[in-house]
Amino acid sequence: VQQLLPSVVKVGEKINPLQVQLSGGSSATQAFDNFPEQRMISPQQARQSNISKTGSGPAFVSYYQQYWDEQPQVEDAGFEIQSNIYQNGKANTSITTGTAAQLTANLTVDKDADYVKVEVPVPGGCSYGPKVFGEIHWETHREYRRDRVVIYCEHLPAGNYNFTVPLEPRFAGQYHINPAQAEMMYIPAVHGIGNTLQLMIE
Repeated sequence: VQQLLPSVVKVGEKINPLQVQLSGGSSATQAFDNFPEQRMISPQQARQSNISKTGSGPAFVSYYQQYWDEQPQVEDAGFEIQSNIYQNGKANTSITTGTAAQLTANLTVDKDADYVKVEVPVPGGCSYGPKVFGEIHWETHREYRRDRVVIYCEHLPAGNYNFTVPLEPRFAGQYHINPAQAEMMYIPAVHGIGNTLQLMIE
């Protein structure tokens, strides 16, 4: 503190409590003096909002937005990735319950890449089959999460790779499968977004 305080407070200056104000939009001005603080506002409010602060020392503010993309576009910026569902050795968009299936992600790497993360969303109506780990030599780690499989590769030379997720179809219905994605974790501009799939389970 002795080293940092002189850089934010002048000698002899009175230290006043820090307060941040969020104003604008259709809501009244909100003041915060207990940190960290988090608030959610609508897009309309965000376009008309102002943030200011009073008191001594700096205030650090960050913001982000989340939205649902109903028609995501396929992107190929260093990686190309495509998903398919297989049952009984054939690619299908309609599968039956009680018979094992496989969700595959085919990844094409344009140039040698380091620290690659591949995310393969799984369809509702299915549970995981026998879990696969270390499917290819370059795979470093694999996580089976609630709604997706995340695969990490410390290094991937240029080439084509297939990743398989074993599935057990359980519940009949029509399901939407989000696109698989791949990116360099520390250079996310190098990435790829795959195709969406519609799946019928009978």
